[in-house]
Amino acid sequence: MKRKIPRITSGSPNWTPEQLEQECTQYFIDMEEEARPYTVPGLALYLGYATRHSVWDLKQKSDYSRIIKMALLSIETQRNEMLISDTNKATAGQIFDLKNNFDWVDKTEVTNTLKTALDDLLDTVDSRKTDE
Repeated sequence: MKRKIPRITSGSPNWTPEQLEQECTQYFIDMEEEARPYTVPGLALYLGYATRHSVWDLKQKSDYSRIIKMALLSIETQRNEMLISDTNKATAGQIFDLKNNFDWVDKTEVTNTLKTALDDLLDTVDSRKTDE
């Protein structure tokens, strides 16, 4: 299938919820047929928006919120599946995308040794006071 030419408009598209759902669904169908990954910028461009932030803005509108959340979850799910597949070759790029578009974070645990050392010092001072 030929790649859809993005809508070039002077203003933002004005969707009904039904139209938005149809367009989002068609975006995913087209990407599958072309064996291309889903992306937030690609979805925004497909919908006729000038920036990917427009997709996030749509998510805040009650009429469109669930539709956009489902679309974003579809993109995130594909990225997640790509990370754990045996044929994955672009892990760093996928992790970057997940962190920047889907709020993924690296979890770091920090052990606070200063508190432990201070507690030990106070115990030593207390034990010396009782010895006197």
